Amino acid sequence: MISDQRLARRIAGIAPMLMEQVSVQLRQLDQAIAPAHLRVLAHLRRHSHTVSELSRMNKVSVPSMSSTIQTMVTRGWIVRLPVQDDRRQKRLELTAEGQRTLDRVQNIVAAYMAKAISGLGEGEREQLWAGLDVLYTVFGGNQDVGETDIT
Repeated sequence: MISDQRLARRIAGIAPMLMEQVSVQLRQLDQAIAPAHLRVLAHLRRHSHTVSELSRMNKVSVPSMSSTIQTMVTRGWIVRLPVQDDRRQKRLELTAEGQRTLDRVQNIVAAYMAKAISGLGEGEREQLWAGLDVLYTVFGGNQDVGETDIT
């Protein structure tokens, strides 16, 4: 029987490898895109948020998230919109350019991943799919979202 500890280490070991490969793909783009930018774009694709909400969701400080947001506003990926009942607050929304950027990144990463798994046989593909379903269940992800969002 495989222990929880051994399995946990195996799962934890794959994350840095995947992130490194994603980073390599992102460096090929004409404009640097940090993984934090991708997380924010993916959150905003679903619906608008405030800086405070995004900082809680990403487990970073409000000043850190504010800096990230300013970069993304400057690049034209997101816009700040006033909140009707509280003018001090701003809701952040994805722009068309932000959507195109996220789509482009997802296409590049998906193409890399498709190439990486292209040699798998049908049985291995089914095992991989089943394993991913388990990971989504264990870590509370939405299996449908995982097919489109790389975060």
